[in-house]
Amino acid sequence: MSRDRIAKVQKSLVAHKIGALLVSDFYNILYLTGFKTSVPEEHEAFLLVTKKEAVLFTDRRYKPNYKPFLFYSREKRLTGHLEEISKKSKVKKIGIEGDSLTVSEYQTLSKKLPKLSFIATVGVVMEQRQIKDSGEIEKIRQACKLTDQCLSAISKTIKVGQTEKEVAFNIEQWAKKRGCDLAFSPQVASGRNTAVIHYEPKDSNRRIQKNSLILIDIGLKYKDYCSDVSRMFVVGTPTKKQQDSYVKLLQVEENVLKKIANGKSLKEVDDFCRNEIKKNGLPDFFHATGHGVGLDVHEPPVVSFRDERMIREGNVFAIEPGAYFDGEFGMRIEDTIVILKNKVEVLTKFPKKLLQL
Repeated sequence: MSRDRIAKVQKSLVAHKIGALLVSDFYNILYLTGFKTSVPEEHEAFLLVTKKEAVLFTDRRYKPNYKPFLFYSREKRLTGHLEEISKKSKVKKIGIEGDSLTVSEYQTLSKKLPKLSFIATVGVVMEQRQIKDSGEIEKIRQACKLTDQCLSAISKTIKVGQTEKEVAFNIEQWAKKRGCDLAFSPQVASGRNTAVIHYEPKDSNRRIQKNSLILIDIGLKYKDYCSDVSRMFVVGTPTKKQQDSYVKLLQVEENVLKKIANGKSLKEVDDFCRNEIKKNGLPDFFHATGHGVGLDVHEPPVVSFRDERMIREGNVFAIEPGAYFDGEFGMRIEDTIVILKNKVEVLTKFPKKLLQL
């Protein structure tokens, strides 16, 4: 399968007017080769795609199950290999991933290889990744199934007096016991902390109090593919304002899931969501209506006013409208969905009612 994906990159080289593409993004390399290093944030591997071959470079800490690959060392750096291959392939212009390679890395390449031109590109591989094939969709479906199971188990253990950190730790422990990786650090917020978008429980020692709202935002991985889901709980009884706001937000989310479809624009769906929020008397939220989900939990396309591209079959999104009352409480309902030919399939199945614990 990786050969088919690499072939698509090779076809795109002409359109970008480059002789090769140097892939540095961790997830793009994983997508094209199946190879991954230990630290996604560091460039411990590179992939050079020319019109005739794709060569993986890494160091001797790793043993790639991919051919051809070359190790670089103190004696022969990446630049040495690039120089040899570019001469052999008669490559003069090499595309670099402008949203991945650092300025320092770019300057080093330009200095060490003055005879080559390095051209910044954006989205060459990501354009492929946005359309998931049936195998990818099935992996995301399984990741969502695991996440549903995790939410079901953890929700039964939440008690008054627990810290948010304890609940987050229990989520991590549940996942690790089952051999699952986390897509991101669990977000567990209670009380007024639920009004903080992307709240981190590690920053607080807050304990769960009686009648307080709890927002849990989690994602697990299955064979490297992610899920993303947010659900609301209350330990005790919600206030009338909380209950009414939740009913309205749930209606907004369900209306958005009906609106989003193959052929709609991302901006159109974002606009629709915000109009629904306004129509229901809820405060506007300061994040996108949704984002792509795949090998990375936040990847293009983004359901935002900034993006007028069309939604396509094979797109996978996390749709997450929210309502945040500053200093009081907040709520967010999030589902991972896939756009199929004639329908939208919601992959996260955990109940969306405001669950009283």
